[in-house]
Amino acid sequence: MSRWIQIAFLHLRFINLSFWRNPSAAFFGLFFPLMFLTINSLLLGSNRIPIAGHEVTLSAFYVASMSVFAVIMSCFTNLATSILFDRDQGRLKRLRGTPTPVSAYITARVVFAICVGLLASGLCVAIGTAFFGVRPDPMNLPLVFAVIAFGAAVLAALALAVVGAVPNAHAGPAILNALTFPIVFVSGVFYPLHGAPQWLNSLAAALPVRPFANSVVSAYFGLPISQHDLLVLLAWGVAGSLIAARSFRWQPVR
Repeated sequence: MSRWIQIAFLHLRFINLSFWRNPSAAFFGLFFPLMFLTINSLLLGSNRIPIAGHEVTLSAFYVASMSVFAVIMSCFTNLATSILFDRDQGRLKRLRGTPTPVSAYITARVVFAICVGLLASGLCVAIGTAFFGVRPDPMNLPLVFAVIAFGAAVLAALALAVVGAVPNAHAGPAILNALTFPIVFVSGVFYPLHGAPQWLNSLAAALPVRPFANSVVSAYFGLPISQHDLLVLLAWGVAGSLIAARSFRWQPVR
């Protein structure tokens, strides 16, 4: 077991160095959501919206929702893209042919993605506090980050599941963005959805992003978290893990 931990840590160290030495990866994984938070808060932050019977500023809403977007970018889009790139470069095939446990590589990738998501979420809270007058209750933050970590693990499982269906790294960005952004927009991440059609609300509630966003926003404002939302997230996480275990491929389709 100690040997496995050492190998996983070595992979984690390499992934960390590669990430910070790649400016585009660091930007889209960490600073892209912060850019959305800043722009939306500057343009609309002073407006007020109702959240579960309470009026809050849009800046406060965006701090919570952009934390969700940061985790989606880190634990779904960027995680899947990184694994696709390693697969196209032949690293996964070579890794499988060595005594190195493949599970150590996968664990390192997932752990790093979750850590980046948590870091980006923390920066969202810090920027909201420092520049937009958003003062979250410190008592709520432990639950907020616990929910974010749970959602990040679910999205990471879904990323591993999607990797098996993407033929190669060239097709990855188009497929991943086509999956991500429509779901994000209908899930109330970029703006609150109060007047959406019922069928659209029902569809979004069955997908993983809306329950994740609802849970984080509720935790951020000290409101009760829906058990149904958590169960939906858990179901997606289990399904993603099972699909990933059966469909994961070690070589690209040319």
